[in-house]
Amino acid sequence: MDDKKRLILIALAAVIFIYVDYITLFKFQTKAVASVNAKIAKSRKDLVELNKNLALMQETGKGKEKKIKRIISEEQLSLLLNEIENVARKNNVRITQIKAVKDPEKKKGKQPPKGEKSPPKVEKGPNYKLIPLDLSCSYHDFGRFLNELENMESFISVGEMKIKANPEDMLKQDVNLVLKAYVKR
Repeated sequence: MDDKKRLILIALAAVIFIYVDYITLFKFQTKAVASVNAKIAKSRKDLVELNKNLALMQETGKGKEKKIKRIISEEQLSLLLNEIENVARKNNVRITQIKAVKDPEKKKGKQPPKGEKSPPKVEKGPNYKLIPLDLSCSYHDFGRFLNELENMESFISVGEMKIKANPEDMLKQDVNLVLKAYVKR
């Protein structure tokens, strides 16, 4: 009987050991599986939200066509000035003065000495015409004005800008703006 009791005791100890080992391992494994399931659920939720946002972005982008910037000819410069004036009027920007500027690449008073030929004209980069404007407007109207100028078809850029407070009207600023209108040679 002694051997049977020992055998039963060993079998019982083995079963208890296996049960305790199974419970502890199973406990840790269920915790790990639960955390992975939570991460999977969060990832699925993020993916659904990302797909919604992507669809929304694609839907808003369908109606808009990309505008291609164009470089105008010198003959179209007066049309560009009319466009700028219309954009200014639309955005409550008052143009107080448009100054005439000569070609920015021509240098004043530089003539070659007598007997020497003038050096050949070298074209460097794109040709542009300066359009200095004096404006009076509110800060937000000026921002909208610049945004519309940026979205125009003609290829223009801001060369210089100075903003000063208008002493007569605290809500308006006096702006000196120099635009560069790129033109074909």
